[in-house]
Amino acid sequence: MRFDATAVDGPAPPSGRVVEHVWCRRRVVDVVWDDGFVLHSRLRFGGSWHVYRDGEPWRRSSAQAGLAIAVPGWVAVCFGPAELETYRELDAERHPAFGRCGPDVTVGHADVDTCVQRLLDYPDGEAPIADVLLDPHVATGIGNVFRSEALYVCGLHPWAPVAALTDQECQRVVRRAAAMVRHSVEAASGLSPVDTRESLLVYGRNGQRCDRCGDTVRVDRADSRDRLVYWCPGCQIAHEPPPATASPAVDPHPAATQFAADLPWRRAAG
Repeated sequence: MRFDATAVDGPAPPSGRVVEHVWCRRRVVDVVWDDGFVLHSRLRFGGSWHVYRDGEPWRRSSAQAGLAIAVPGWVAVCFGPAELETYRELDAERHPAFGRCGPDVTVGHADVDTCVQRLLDYPDGEAPIADVLLDPHVATGIGNVFRSEALYVCGLHPWAPVAALTDQECQRVVRRAAAMVRHSVEAASGLSPVDTRESLLVYGRNGQRCDRCGDTVRVDRADSRDRLVYWCPGCQIAHEPPPATASPAVDPHPAATQFAADLPWRRAAG
């Protein structure tokens, strides 16, 4: 990803992250990355965001562009911004009263052993592992994408109480998430030949067939801030808690239920 801005109040987004949401409210457009990084833009009258394919001519002069976000094959351009600002989502858990943040796993020398130990010593044993992996006191930099991917690879149910995990499971899920994040960062900087985001196993695949067990991948809202977790109910069964604490992030209309039931692998299973 390339982030070019003439004047932005705040830092540039970190490498290797994924844009997860774009919120539009009249002349305000917020772009939200998976680790909680936010680009806030407020447009002047006549201002607008455009999206172009690589090589496609821009419909407005580049002199009017305040910011461009480029990814392979596409570029999003903000023309006529009145305000451009970047920040991280408000998170009460980041307050100093809650203790120091854990190691940043986006850097090559991250102290992953400390992250593992903080997971093992987590004070709220009933907290679901999907939430704990995003707690900055355990580790920083994991984000939604690799939280979902690591839980899937390890076969852990997203709402498994953290106290139920064995020492080996804690070691594996933290190390797997950290390795995925580092690989993504290296791919974004050209240090790795393979882009992890092109081979995601579960993230963004809601409604598709699981490559491992054949069940249907689903997406749920995992916490009070509506962060999404993608997972497979067919094979992520380790430490499965009693029935569901999550609210589905899919259409609850009966037609949606019927559509899911009519998927070919659902019919075959029946």
